[in-house]
Amino acid sequence: MKDATAADGVYGDDLADVYDLMYAGRPDVLHLPAFCRALRPETPSILEFGIGSGRLAIPLAKAGFQVTGIEASGTMIAMLHERARGLTITALQGDFQQPVATGEFDLVLIATNTLFMVDSLEGQRQTLARASERLASGGHLIVETYDPHVYLDRPSPFSVTLPLAPSTLLTDTVIVDRAAQKVTQVHAICRPGTIDTIVEHSYWLTTRELDLLAESVGLKRTERYSDFERHPITPDAGNIVSVYAARSGPDR
Repeated sequence: MKDATAADGVYGDDLADVYDLMYAGRPDVLHLPAFCRALRPETPSILEFGIGSGRLAIPLAKAGFQVTGIEASGTMIAMLHERARGLTITALQGDFQQPVATGEFDLVLIATNTLFMVDSLEGQRQTLARASERLASGGHLIVETYDPHVYLDRPSPFSVTLPLAPSTLLTDTVIVDRAAQKVTQVHAICRPGTIDTIVEHSYWLTTRELDLLAESVGLKRTERYSDFERHPITPDAGNIVSVYAARSGPDR
C-alpha cells in the first residue's frame, strides 16, 4: 500500500493503467475546450498543472490550443507522449509547486481536484503563486475542485464500488477528517488474482478560503460555476469551477 501526493508521482505511477477508466464518462472532456475558448478566444496557450496522461490536454490540443503540462509521474508522461503524437502538447516533469515552467500562458488550468492533492496550506498557496507567475496579461487561472459537501454529507467512513472494466473492479473506502479538512481514499483495484491498493489524501478548501489564498498571490476571482457548462452552483453540486485573473494596480 502506498500513499499518494501531488509532488512525488506515486499517484500517477500506480494508477496509470486505470486512471482513465476511473474518470470515464465525465463531461469535462466535452465542455472544457469551449469553456477555455470563451475566456481567451484569440490566443489559446494553456499550462496545465497535473497533466497526467493527457485526459484533458488531448481534447484541448485537438481543439487548437497549445498545451504545456507539468506532471510528477514519469509513467503518466510516457503515456502522454504515446497518445499525443502529432499534437501541440509539451510535458515537463516536476512538482508544480516549484517554478518548473517558463514563459507566459493565456490560461493556467488546475483541474480535477489537483489543488486539493497538495498536502499543505502553504503548498496550495505556492501552487497558486506558480500559476499567477505564469499568467500572461489578461490571462486567467481555472481551478476545478470538489465541493466538500460531497463528503461532509455522508457518514465516515463509507465505501463505493465501481466496475472499471469487465475484469477490473474499484472499491474506494473514504475517511473524512473534518477538523483537518482532509479526505483519505483507499483505492482497492481488484483484477483476477490480484488486489492493488493506493492511499490518496486530499485537503479541501472552502470557496472563501480558496479565494483568500488566491488573493494572497495577486489573483482575484472573476467567475464561479458548478461545471464547465457554466451552470450555477446549487446545494447538490458536486464540483466547483473558479476563474481568477491577475489583480491590477500597485497592490498586486
